[in-house]
Amino acid sequence: MSVDILDQERNEMKMHSHNFVLWKRKWEEHRELHTLNWQFCKLADTERASIPLNSGIYTLIIQPGIASHPACSYLIYVGQTKSLNRRFGEYLNERQNETGRPKISYWLRLYPNHTWFYFSLVSREYLDDVEDSLLCAYMPPANDRFPATVRRVINAF
Repeated sequence: MSVDILDQERNEMKMHSHNFVLWKRKWEEHRELHTLNWQFCKLADTERASIPLNSGIYTLIIQPGIASHPACSYLIYVGQTKSLNRRFGEYLNERQNETGRPKISYWLRLYPNHTWFYFSLVSREYLDDVEDSLLCAYMPPANDRFPATVRRVINAF
């Protein structure tokens, strides 16, 4: 029995192929709505103590770390939480357990050493607005819920 190396490579490449939407008009619409002061750390047990208990917005980012290139990143998820520290811990657990949200668990297990947690403190009263704005601008591939204006377009596909 012969094994086609090209087929193996093609199948592996398909496993790591993901759709990203680059919609310039949406970037422009949401560019000035919110100025956020982002902090970040690798999604790792050793980093949890540095994450505040405050409410905020966060994103999950995949960073390959090739040649220390600072701009090679893939934003895969946008979320909000009343406690950044608690949510950080939930993602650490979700990466090791197959329970939880399938899309998130998939990404966390596929790229365990390349996932970064970016966060910005946002008061609870603005969480929905900031999250909706970022979802509309970035349309991350691991998010399922989008504001109605974007959902209509996504559902058209």
